[in-house]
Amino acid sequence: MTKKLEKALEKERTARKSAEADLKSVKKQVDKLDGKVRKLEGQVERMKAAEAKRKEKETKRKERKARRKKVTRKVASKTAKVAGKQAAKVARKKAVTAGKTAAKRAAKAAGQASKAAKQAQLVAKGVKVGATAAIEEFEKGRSDAKKGASKKSASKKSAKKRPAAKKKPAATKKKTATKKTATKKAAAKKKTATKKAAAKKKPPTKKAAGASKKPPKKKPAAKK
Repeated sequence: MTKKLEKALEKERTARKSAEADLKSVKKQVDKLDGKVRKLEGQVERMKAAEAKRKEKETKRKERKARRKKVTRKVASKTAKVAGKQAAKVARKKAVTAGKTAAKRAAKAAGQASKAAKQAQLVAKGVKVGATAAIEEFEKGRSDAKKGASKKSASKKSAKKRPAAKKKPAATKKKTATKKTATKKAAAKKKTATKKAAAKKKPPTKKAAGASKKPPKKKPAAKK
């Protein structure tokens, strides 16, 4: 019993070690995911900056074009404003979509990491509970074994005190066996005698007249 409990305890310990290793690996994964999230955030920032630069270049180019065409300042400013607004709109849209996708990815990654961490914690908790249960079982088994040993010793002592049972001699055993067979034979004889007497007393049954006779066979009709 103690060996079994020791084996169970050993198993629980190994499971605990593996769970701890899993927890370490999960922590590493979380760190990696954090790094990826930071990278994505940096990319979003860079994209925003590039979009702003492009917007500026676009407005400058349009302004140059307007100057070349010798358009008045009013018209040039109007076109520049419109172009700027349009470019800003497009840039804003692109930046918003890029930010949203990046945020979604980051949130997904963070959620997965937290899930993995929670699972690892649960595993570790289960291992701990299992180990405590095994220790309790081991202690219980040891106490039961002690009780059993004390009971055995008590029963041995009582057996020593009791006198040995007297054995019957072989001759008496034979006598009883012969008596039994004789009674069986007598009962069988009695049964057969009663059956015979009953058969003699019964009157013979009469058959009805013509009951045993078979009906005459019909001859087949002659062919014409």
